Amino acid sequence: MPNAGAQSPRVSVLTAVYNGERYLSRALESVRRQTFSNFEHVIVDDASTDGSWALLLAAQDDSRCLPERLSHNTGPAAALNHALARARGEYVAIFDHDDECAPERLALQVDYLDAHPEVGVLGTLGYRIDGDSV
Repeated sequence: MPNAGAQSPRVSVLTAVYNGERYLSRALESVRRQTFSNFEHVIVDDASTDGSWALLLAAQDDSRCLPERLSHNTGPAAALNHALARARGEYVAIFDHDDECAPERLALQVDYLDAHPEVGVLGTLGYRIDGDSV
């Protein structure tokens, strides 16, 4: 268990990665630049064959980034379930390896969920960009 004995974060951001090298640096940076900082980023590399794992190892300079590599490919649902088993946060945010999020995403979601305890699931607005926007 990562950081055993440490105070649990408010949010566990969960990411499953499989061969996401092309988009991963921008995705990781968008999580890192959140205005809400009390989170952990649990990332499961689902046995990628590209440079994804090297990028995740380099991202550990941020102590909130908690990568783990699976020995064989299990598929996105199983990889996310693996990440969920490691999550310690009060809230869980799913974040795909090829996405980017606005800096206020977590802050706005936590504020809303805190103010509306009857809400169990919350989504966000998305914008589609093409592969050449990277």
